[in-house]
Amino acid sequence: MTTFPDYSRRAYFRVFAAPHQHPNWRGPIIDRNYTILANVTGNLGLVPGPHDGRYHAGRGSYGYDACRTPWRIAMDYCFNGEARAQAYLAKVGPFFNGVGAANIVDGYSATGSPAGSGNKNMAFIGPAGVAAWRGFQSLLDGAFMFGVNNTANDYFKDSLRVVTM
Repeated sequence: MTTFPDYSRRAYFRVFAAPHQHPNWRGPIIDRNYTILANVTGNLGLVPGPHDGRYHAGRGSYGYDACRTPWRIAMDYCFNGEARAQAYLAKVGPFFNGVGAANIVDGYSATGSPAGSGNKNMAFIGPAGVAAWRGFQSLLDGAFMFGVNNTANDYFKDSLRVVTM
């Protein structure tokens, strides 16, 4: 089975566990998802896209699926105080802060070089801004203002605009 780090909603796993009292939602499932994230995330926190149907560190680019990862991981840190989420944000937050909200484009290589078409949109800027909420105020403010001033008329990009603002 292939597990995609950007599809995982770790923040909700503990919520799933509550009504069912099933320990897997509190432990093994969360642990497995963070292990996968750690195995594919490089020094900058840029999760690669799939390569041959699988995720590998240093292969593939941080693209339109992977761009959701900072937002989803930040939710787990915000809601649950998850230390592994904080560790991930400590990688990806500084990277995007160094790029600056106004300069974030739609794709990066594992080494941080732009790898997309060069478009700027909230699918990338919004989640980067959420990752900045603990310590990178200019990135947070810049991402929010980009969202206030820009719509894409595209379901995916505008959905991420709404949920990350």
